[in-house]
Amino acid sequence: MNLNKSTGALLALAIAAAIGGTALLAAPALAAKQEAAAKLYPAATRAEPNTKTMAVTAGNAKKINEIIKIYADPSKNAEVLALTDSVLNDSKSNAFDKAYAAQIAGVVATNAKNYAKAISYYQTALTANALSNDNHYAAMFNLAVAQSNAKDFAGAAATARKFLTETNSKDPNALYILGTSLYEQGQYAEAATQVKSAIDSSTTPNESWKQLYMLAMSKSGNLTGALAEAKALADRNPTNKVAQTNYIALLQQNKQDAEALAVMNRMRAANLLTTDADYRNLFLAMAPVEGAEQQVIDIITEGLKKNILTADYNVYAALAQSYYFLGQEGKAIENFEKAGPLSSKGTTYLNLARLYWNQGRNVDAKAAAAKAEAKGGLSAADMKTLKEIKALPDKGGKTVIIKKK
Repeated sequence: MNLNKSTGALLALAIAAAIGGTALLAAPALAAKQEAAAKLYPAATRAEPNTKTMAVTAGNAKKINEIIKIYADPSKNAEVLALTDSVLNDSKSNAFDKAYAAQIAGVVATNAKNYAKAISYYQTALTANALSNDNHYAAMFNLAVAQSNAKDFAGAAATARKFLTETNSKDPNALYILGTSLYEQGQYAEAATQVKSAIDSSTTPNESWKQLYMLAMSKSGNLTGALAEAKALADRNPTNKVAQTNYIALLQQNKQDAEALAVMNRMRAANLLTTDADYRNLFLAMAPVEGAEQQVIDIITEGLKKNILTADYNVYAALAQSYYFLGQEGKAIENFEKAGPLSSKGTTYLNLARLYWNQGRNVDAKAAAAKAEAKGGLSAADMKTLKEIKALPDKGGKTVIIKKK
């Protein structure tokens, strides 16, 4: 399609989910066809420009036609921006030339993740104030997206507010941009309000919006509301790892450790434990629970066999403690021996010394006690036990108790 004296509008498709990209431009339509289409923002406070002013100058028609032809091809990005800059720097260009070219260049720059350029182009398009309302506000919406992607959250919030105020709309995506931008600035209570408005205004709100709503409520101090929303999200999305882990975090924050542990176990059963942290959080939460020793061993063993969990001090110490309380002192010793060198304090070696003492291995007990002393960090009670072990004869044993942590 060639441009003559008048041009059609470029319509922005609203983003469908969380912020992460820009709205895409639809194909240009002839002005006459655009006039017949329903207006996207019928209640906008901005007056529509006279259609006679929405015309490209003869000197820029060729450039802008070329921009329209190639803008969707990522390999032509540099050419699109060069042509746009040529239009913007041409003293003979009118306001519509600049606004039209700049809006397209803004989308191209955003898709290339060059947010600084995108912001500049969108601002140029808005300053020119020459596009139809649909296109003017598409540029404003896309400016907010680019600012959010550039982490200019104050700018994104201001732009989103301006968009919502001037269009007199409850556009859910704009409300979500406003909510996320407020959240990133630590304005959690208002963020929760705006994200809730986005959810209520959308016929198909994204689940990530509900996650943000829950997090904003939690950060604002509304733990009861946050926990209820988190539970609803987790129940609706039993295989969604983010929903489950957010629910766990809030349960722990509310000191509902038993329920948090139950959710972790459900995650394990659903094969949602996919990182070292997932397995680590579960076995560390399980370790202090009375009677859960075999479960701790099973969780750690599973994580190690899958090459997901990395063996370290906490892994060996948890295994050692679990085996000890199951009465398997041989395996407890094996794991205390591995944990000892990795410990920052001497308590692990001291526990190892106690177990050697239990088994009548006094020479080994005294050697482990010496390592415990060298590591340091022992309490007065520990030092008393240490001295007792160091004074042992080379043979003989005594039953000692290791307390569960």
